[in-house]
Amino acid sequence: MTLRRLNSSVLSPLLLFPLVWVLTALLAQIHILHVQGPWSTVMVAVVVAVPLAFVAGGLIGEGIASLATVPPRERAAIRVSDGKFRWTMVVLVAIGLLAVAYQFARSGRPPLLSGSIDDARFSQGGPTILLTDLLTIAVIVAMTRARNPFGRESRFELGLSLVALGAFALQAGRGNVVLPIVVVILARWLYWGRPSTYLLTAGGLLAFLAICFGFYLRTYQHPWTPFEAELFGEVLPGTPFLLKPLVPLYLALTTNFVALQGIVDHFPTAAPYAHGAYDAVAFDSIFSGARHIGDVSGELTPPWVTSTVAGSLWADGGFPLLIPGVAVTGILACGAYAAAGRTHAFRWALVSAYLTFVALFGLYTNFWTQQVDWLIVAPMLLVLGAFVEDPAQPPGVVGAVWGKIRGVRDERGSIATADAPQDVAGDDGRARRKRSDAKAAIVCGVAALAVLLIAGLIVQRTLPEPFPLVKTMTLPPSVARADAVFTDSGQNTENTQVYWVNRRGGTVRLHVFDPVSRETKATSFRASNLPGEPAYDVGSWPPLIVPAIFEVQQGPKRLYVTVRRGDNGAIVKRFRRTVDAPGPGDVRSFEVASYTAPRADLITVDRGPSTTRARISILSGESGFQTQIYGTNLPFRGLKPDEWSVTVGELAGKTFPNGRIAPPKPDLLLFQRDPDREHTNLKVIPGEEDFRGFSYQRDIEEPGDLPASRVFLQGAWLGAPSVFEIVPDAPDHPLLKIFGIQPPAGLL
Repeated sequence: MTLRRLNSSVLSPLLLFPLVWVLTALLAQIHILHVQGPWSTVMVAVVVAVPLAFVAGGLIGEGIASLATVPPRERAAIRVSDGKFRWTMVVLVAIGLLAVAYQFARSGRPPLLSGSIDDARFSQGGPTILLTDLLTIAVIVAMTRARNPFGRESRFELGLSLVALGAFALQAGRGNVVLPIVVVILARWLYWGRPSTYLLTAGGLLAFLAICFGFYLRTYQHPWTPFEAELFGEVLPGTPFLLKPLVPLYLALTTNFVALQGIVDHFPTAAPYAHGAYDAVAFDSIFSGARHIGDVSGELTPPWVTSTVAGSLWADGGFPLLIPGVAVTGILACGAYAAAGRTHAFRWALVSAYLTFVALFGLYTNFWTQQVDWLIVAPMLLVLGAFVEDPAQPPGVVGAVWGKIRGVRDERGSIATADAPQDVAGDDGRARRKRSDAKAAIVCGVAALAVLLIAGLIVQRTLPEPFPLVKTMTLPPSVARADAVFTDSGQNTENTQVYWVNRRGGTVRLHVFDPVSRETKATSFRASNLPGEPAYDVGSWPPLIVPAIFEVQQGPKRLYVTVRRGDNGAIVKRFRRTVDAPGPGDVRSFEVASYTAPRADLITVDRGPSTTRARISILSGESGFQTQIYGTNLPFRGLKPDEWSVTVGELAGKTFPNGRIAPPKPDLLLFQRDPDREHTNLKVIPGEEDFRGFSYQRDIEEPGDLPASRVFLQGAWLGAPSVFEIVPDAPDHPLLKIFGIQPPAGLL
């Protein structure tokens, strides 16, 4: 069978996947939810690249399958006996039902019968859930083997399949019910020929009803959440009655592109690529750093967390990983289809139908990397299908392996006689032409992938991955000898001034550098005669009009805070509070910023040990630093000073779903210096979210192997939030480097 004839069928994944993908992408341009909006240029490029990469991979897969198989002279009959086959199915279903019962025990009751279906569904899990795949395998094999699935002779298989599907229905997973039904229809079409219109209609109707019923059953359980409130309060009332059953299908398809858009816009603009962490989630028990891409979507585009086949691939590496990853899915799905179409073998019909479904499931999520089920189901379908064809001498590679296991020679089980091309007398010319077409398909697929990769890399180079260096200016030599360098962390100036102090004996000299005029002013004052090494920062202290300088000293049992005028260093107020010094190995840093009131608060960050999480505490300036207004453990351990710089500033804001902007609060800024990274990485933990997660993670245009002497500060330049880097050890003179977080304000 030629490749042209193979792909003339509607079952060909080479045609089916790009067609469905494009139609769904076009459907997504019809917006009915507030969260839906226009796509960015990069998002459009990703959506276009996916079907093209799949087709390129599909050509390679079909070419390889055409070279590795040969059409048989006649279709091989299924030789397994009814008794042996049915006992095998009973064993598979029995084990699968025991696994389902165990999952119900974990969740407390069948999810479909629980008060909260989603909570019960997600309480299931563990390695034993993979045994439920045996139910899927049993339904697919049993209902595909039967020539007439609804005939008297197939009642046993039909009843067994209904029991398995009923167990899946009790799990409240729509996909578990729809998958075997759709795969059976596809497999029967490949093996027995086009099913009757009745069977196709019934299967499509059952799948549609499962999606519609499951959707409304779940959403009606919590109509007060934001999406459900919008759905029942705004979307459905204005939808014609006959179109309301189509809403679940529309949302099931198009909202995955909403989540994908969030992922594309988030990586690498707000967070760096994860380099495999999101695509290793199926093996999270092996790879400790594996993460689920749905957790990111849950923060970006809730409640939509499935971001198609492209989501995890893009988050891990952009186009260099997306294009080959999608191409591999095309190779597998189209290769299995070509093998099924050329050999008409029962085993390949099962595998092709299943992998075609998995490929189409890419409209929903990346089943290939997010779950391991297909790595279990597809090989078992191939093996079980081969034994169904001939239990004594299974064909193909299964028979070859089985022959070696049994220690006997099985000529019929060798690849050369069953699946490899042979020269047939009188057909040499035709066989050579077919092999030539297959090789041409492989070459075209490889060439198309190369073009896509080059185009993708060109597009990706336009992405603003590192925050750029926008300005460099010289600083006075005294910065190189400074005991502390700091800025005002509030965004209340257009161009942030840089402060530093030089201590000599009992005298402190305060310097203020204006980045616009390049002028430096200085004043001196007497240091406080209190225990502990002083730390300095600047902030607001009404009714003072000038900035206040804070001198913080940690004694063995007490914490001392001295507030001074920023123009002459005169003492305004002095406070003390009982606070124990940090323990051995701990490092405590002090920052001043306004968290809840006009007066500055004192923020302490304890870090260092790899065995405990870092902690942040905030003491209220209004209370004279006597009251702790907030404190929490941060979501990580360590932060060693030789690897991380920590400061406080207002770089991230928060906008609520209703459009209201949260009052600004200081954020925690973490700068990672890692020789193994190309760039220094900035991680921002927003104060508006009580330091519970990252607002964004982004590289800055500096190498990753910076020395610990570099000081990073929050600032503003030309009205734009910026990162200031102090370079005290520059060759000629100290430098101030400014990295733009946002574009500067425009000129009129």
